[in-house]
Amino acid sequence: MMMGTRTQGRAYMETLGRRQLLDSFVNVPDQLHSVLESIDPEIVKWVPAPGEWSIRQVIFHVADGEANYYIRFRKAIAEPGGAVVAFDQNRWADSLDYPGRSVEESLNLFRMLRSLSYELMAQLPDSAWANTVEHSERGTLTLENLLAGAEGHVREHLKQIEDNVKRFKSKG
Repeated sequence: MMMGTRTQGRAYMETLGRRQLLDSFVNVPDQLHSVLESIDPEIVKWVPAPGEWSIRQVIFHVADGEANYYIRFRKAIAEPGGAVVAFDQNRWADSLDYPGRSVEESLNLFRMLRSLSYELMAQLPDSAWANTVEHSERGTLTLENLLAGAEGHVREHLKQIEDNVKRFKSKG
């Protein structure tokens, strides 16, 4: 009896952790939007140094990254064990006309993709979270790994945006 309770408790904690991660996942677009509203447009365009990205480029990268995660989530759910490929973020940034694209449209795309993925994943049975994909660079990833990766990816870029703002303000 004790072993069953411990196993049930672990499953509950994993579900609770996943629920918190999903809640954070779906709320990040609002956080990103709030941060961007507080930044002077001059800072958004500023490139900190050669080879580094402006906040504007970060926004487009986040939307493009989310489009990739959108496909990876669905691949793990619908075709477990299937292959997913990495993308060359620098080639995308150089080739996809980030300066000529609308920041607002990219934010809307990011929000829509997040929302659709959240709606799908929030209703999945526990067993689906063990589904895997074979990533071309990272190897075998579970759906839960993908969710954590998507969440961490945007959190890293929120920090990058914050750092760019600080660097801009400190440059004098």
